[in-house]
Amino acid sequence: KRGVAFKDPAYTLFFKTTNSKVSWMYNWYQDVIAPPTGFYYVPMLWSAAPDAVDRWNANVDKNVKTHCCYNFLAFNEPDRCVDHDSACISDVGVAATAYKTWMQPISARYGDKIRLGSPAVTNGAPPMGLDYLSRFIATCTGCQIDFVAIHWYDNANNFAYFKLHVKNAYEAGGRRPVWITEFRPTGSEADVIAFLKEALPWLDSQDYVERYAYFM
Repeated sequence: KRGVAFKDPAYTLFFKTTNSKVSWMYNWYQDVIAPPTGFYYVPMLWSAAPDAVDRWNANVDKNVKTHCCYNFLAFNEPDRCVDHDSACISDVGVAATAYKTWMQPISARYGDKIRLGSPAVTNGAPPMGLDYLSRFIATCTGCQIDFVAIHWYDNANNFAYFKLHVKNAYEAGGRRPVWITEFRPTGSEADVIAFLKEALPWLDSQDYVERYAYFM
């Protein structure tokens, strides 16, 4: 289940140890990367902006053929539009159309082995977060959505909220598997360590949590 989110692929080398539980990695973008660690690489279509979609089909093909990547992540925090203009798709109808244009055709090209993730939403209040996710799934009729992707940022002393949010994401996503592609608590180093000592065993024990990646 455990993965690494990164900007520089060399960062993943810190997790290549004999007792590592890390098996996959992603960099919230799509460029084909030769992973120095051998971890499974999952490409993401950051947004529906021209500079992202113009390269998407070619990079999908390269990833499938070169790295045998059959999981693909959709838009990164399209619900966060105040300070996130490059990825913002506030209208779920527009997001659904973009998903059908750029994500859905991957299965047509490569068949049943392809698995597609929902847009990765924040844990913001409605109309953001899980409200956005629910509306996207309802709007994206006929879409192949094999798992839902979420992010979570809050205080390290709020583990109960973390668990509740993950459970609510499972329900909001129509009981699809959940990928937590970004999460990070705030607080002192001791508080963060205490949070992770609770969170990681709990995530590992939840059958519906398919993958998770601590942010940086």
